[in-house]
Amino acid sequence: MTDAASTGSAQTPIPTDVHARRADILRIGNRAAAAVQASNRQRGIANWYSLRGCLVSDAPVPTARAAARPPPAGA
Repeated sequence: MTDAASTGSAQTPIPTDVHARRADILRIGNRAAAAVQASNRQRGIANWYSLRGCLVSDAPVPTARAAARPPPAGA
């Protein structure tokens, strides 16, 4: 590969204001996601995540006794 072939957009520095705007948008999104997750926990709704390709939940694992209970009548 020659020097001419390696030049491109990767060589162009990204302006500081673009980095600052990106950080602001990411901060807003992270705060919104954290607020929704906290709201879900208060309502008893599980939050699901993908870790290394496996789906995991932050909900407590039901105990054997709770899992063995029959559903309530009329459900």
